[in-house]
Amino acid sequence: MIYKTSFDKKFDELLIKVQKILQMLSFELSRYSDYELQSAQENVDSLTSKNNPSQPRDNWGRWTTTGNETESGGGNESDVYSRFGGNSKMKIDVAVNYLNKKALPESKGRCAIHVREAIEKCGVKLEDHPIPARLYDPYLKDYDFEILTPTPPDNYSPKKGDIAVFQPPNDKHPDGHIQMYNGTQWVSDFKQPGGFWPGKDFRKHKPHYAIYRP
Repeated sequence: MIYKTSFDKKFDELLIKVQKILQMLSFELSRYSDYELQSAQENVDSLTSKNNPSQPRDNWGRWTTTGNETESGGGNESDVYSRFGGNSKMKIDVAVNYLNKKALPESKGRCAIHVREAIEKCGVKLEDHPIPARLYDPYLKDYDFEILTPTPPDNYSPKKGDIAVFQPPNDKHPDGHIQMYNGTQWVSDFKQPGGFWPGKDFRKHKPHYAIYRP
């Protein structure tokens, strides 16, 4: 294309950028609309329970199970935590199930995308989220995820829903890494067969990491 002036060229370049931003916004709005519809259906399904004044609530006033609902997990503190999480309000079981289903046969460098989507699947909308995995420490603090101290914690025993954020071990992994514990193993964009450390470079250099609990 031949432009009459440099202004015309810059205007077209700006227009293309705006169109790309609008496409991204459209995609995000569509995804959140799907979540709202799902949440509305969950609310409808729970109306019967909410009409029962004797049914217990958790620490945030949300309806939990009754004592005799053993098939769905019971009503003890551990079950409530798995369903609703802690201060972050992340529904741990939902996040873990989503991450397990999305897991790839091997890592494709999409750990931050998969973990973020798992968190957002529960209704925790992460605004202005970082791109590199390493920046989720300290970003998750803003959404009331509890950082375990000291960092890294001593004698750490993982709990379902825990999120580990690693800093880069070397120049080959400048974005670091992020992963979530599913109750039996660590998962990012793949189910990690090697345990806590996501790969040989992380295992060798043991970079700084932080553990966040929902």
